[in-house]
Amino acid sequence: MRHEVHVILGRAAVEAFREGEASLLVLSHLGAVRTFRFATIQEVNAFTDGVETAAGFDDALPVEDLKP
Repeated sequence: MRHEVHVILGRAAVEAFREGEASLLVLSHLGAVRTFRFATIQEVNAFTDGVETAAGFDDALPVEDLKP
């Protein structure tokens, strides 16, 4: 089974969703909506955690090679 997560991008679209707007068409006109597909719930949870961590920041960059 495939699992989908929709990510709403853009302040106006996010605010509209929080106010009750659920139409993909409307939200896409206000910002952007991206759909991500995963094979497992564990992947969904990891992705969602990452998105929630980055929410509210203008920029976010995942890296693996930082030095202590």
